[in-house]
Amino acid sequence: MQQTGRMMGIAGMCVLLLALAGCSRAQSDAPSAQGKLEDAIKARTDVTVLRDELAASALREITREGALSKAVQARRKIVARGESKQEEGNILLTKDRYIDSAEAYKQAAKFYRQALDWDKVEKKLSKAEQAVVTARMLADAAAKSDGSRMTETTNAAQMAAGQRLQINAEGYLEAGDVDQAIAEFEKARQAFEELLPSQGMATLEQAVAARTAMLAAREQIKDLLKFLSKGDAGLRELRRELGSRETETTSTAKKPKTGSMADLLSRAQKSESAAVDAFEERQYSPARALFAATEKLYREAAVLQDQREQVQASRKSVVDSLTLVDKAFKSEARPASFERGKQALADADKALADDDFDNAKKSITQSVEQFATARAEADKMNAMADAQHTWSAALATTDKELLNKHASNQFHAAQTKATDAQTKSSAGQTDAATAQFKQATADLEVAVASAKTKENTAKASPVIARIETAIAGKDKFQAEDILAELENLIPSDARMAALRDRVAAMPGPRKQLVFDLGGGVKMEFVLIRPGTFAMGLDQGDADEKPVHNVKITKPFYLGKYEVSQEQWQSVMGRNPSSFKEPKNPVESISWNDCQTFVRKLGEKMPRQTFRLPTEAEWEYACRAGTVTKFSWGDNEDGLTEYGWCQSNSGSTTHPVGEKKPNAWGLYDMHGNVWEWCRDWYGTYASGNVTDPRGPTKGSGRVIRGGGWNYVAEYCRSSGRNGIYPAYADDDVGFRLVLPAGQ
Repeated sequence: MQQTGRMMGIAGMCVLLLALAGCSRAQSDAPSAQGKLEDAIKARTDVTVLRDELAASALREITREGALSKAVQARRKIVARGESKQEEGNILLTKDRYIDSAEAYKQAAKFYRQALDWDKVEKKLSKAEQAVVTARMLADAAAKSDGSRMTETTNAAQMAAGQRLQINAEGYLEAGDVDQAIAEFEKARQAFEELLPSQGMATLEQAVAARTAMLAAREQIKDLLKFLSKGDAGLRELRRELGSRETETTSTAKKPKTGSMADLLSRAQKSESAAVDAFEERQYSPARALFAATEKLYREAAVLQDQREQVQASRKSVVDSLTLVDKAFKSEARPASFERGKQALADADKALADDDFDNAKKSITQSVEQFATARAEADKMNAMADAQHTWSAALATTDKELLNKHASNQFHAAQTKATDAQTKSSAGQTDAATAQFKQATADLEVAVASAKTKENTAKASPVIARIETAIAGKDKFQAEDILAELENLIPSDARMAALRDRVAAMPGPRKQLVFDLGGGVKMEFVLIRPGTFAMGLDQGDADEKPVHNVKITKPFYLGKYEVSQEQWQSVMGRNPSSFKEPKNPVESISWNDCQTFVRKLGEKMPRQTFRLPTEAEWEYACRAGTVTKFSWGDNEDGLTEYGWCQSNSGSTTHPVGEKKPNAWGLYDMHGNVWEWCRDWYGTYASGNVTDPRGPTKGSGRVIRGGGWNYVAEYCRSSGRNGIYPAYADDDVGFRLVLPAGQ
């Protein structure tokens, strides 16, 4: 027991001693731990101050086309690494790892100081980068010249080595290791410079001569900025000055195709910029080499420019062809050849955009061929469309009940042919469909004539008696009117052929006259028969009222067309028109000029008495039996089919006879040019009048019909104006009258 107690006492003593020893060590280590904590806190304070200073400095970050340069990105990564180390230090500090925390703070401070000194770092980096870019440009130019001192294989290997070093430098820069990036750029510069030929030092005069040659080559590039705008982002500087100092190595913009106009000019701009820098630094040898390389690039671009202009000229003719072919179709349907032509034109545009001129030419040729085929097919499709329209119009106006009563078999046979024609049309058998529609229409006309004749035979006797009386009285106009009545009554009657021959053989004026002015130029006239019409318009202007009945007692011939420039030239020996085109109406001629023309035309044809129409004759002929605003009705939109006015003329006159004629076969009575009349301008008299000649005097002569530069409303049948006889302008012309029965 005693021994056991003794042992326990010894053990207890040992524990006590150990505890006391521990306390002693803790007391002796306390100042050391406190010092490490203070170091960490001090380091944290230093790095926080640096971070605040960095935030306050707000260093300018340059953006190029919306993308940060690699240098700026590297700075940001350095700041980010500093922030990461600062956060690491904060975490270690909370875990009482003072030494590690202080070390992390010191590393963060290093990164922050580097970022704060970034202006100097970036300048050093930019200089290293620019040196590589210049050396590479010089090496590339030297590798393509006969002065290179290395073999082609060695050149390629050395160039590849320099490119790898340049890529390595950019990788280091991207990772934020600026020092290593600068070192790699320096190695890349040395690698490229080893490719340079050993030549003597260039003089100032030689560098200036090279720059002059380069500027001369640059002058050959038309619309330079337009091409440069298609290049990479740095080229925008050229909108202010071609010799931009900015070096673009990191743009994220889409690079132009190698060898294209944009590529050549992009490279030329960079090469020229480097040459200017070298020249200003009095480094005449590299300046001369770079100016020479730039000159070569501009000359290559000039060759592409010429090729582009040739292709663009061809393309314009194809676009014009497309427009003409498209207008040639009378319906919305287009053949496959037309669509293939459009596709080929689109392919040409794409190739042209890529400066692929060979393929652009091929596509343009294909487009021309396809549009030529489409134009030929348009004629066929239009013929079919016309035949189909004629059938539909004839069918719509037929008395189907009458046909089923008297000519049902013929009627049904015509309908069957039309159905078959539609089937052939859908199958693309254009020619067969056209023929079938025409035959169906002809069969329908025969059926209608047969049905009318059977229905009206009993009514024909008194009408035939009237025509016999007119023939006996030698009244050809009355005989023609009664014959037209009979044609509608009994068209297929056996007696009609003889009656037609007898009326045609009656003496009287011909329906049309044609005069030869010489040199292949002719002047055509249409017979206008006597009649009565309501002149003026209640809904018109004040000078178109009152509406009054006018009787025209004598037939006359009126020009089928407005007098053309070639007709005027044939008679007068000159052409005063503003819109010179032989088939266009003559204009810029006064009323007095018209009298001179009439006199000289009479000298060429002394048996004829030409003159201007009276105002009443003009409106009577224009209306052609109608009482509406226009010779086709009251709808102004119809003018697009019958005449040229402000909405469709394109601010010019047009060849006579291109639009539809009125019911009496007269063209351009509405629009194109105003037409001089014989009368003085004045107010209308009320009541019925016969063969009016207008006032006996006045300040102006009447013009009628409206012109190319007037809205449709002014081109109505009753529209009138008065201007002094010496007036001449590009919207006034005329047509002539020739009395019938001369």
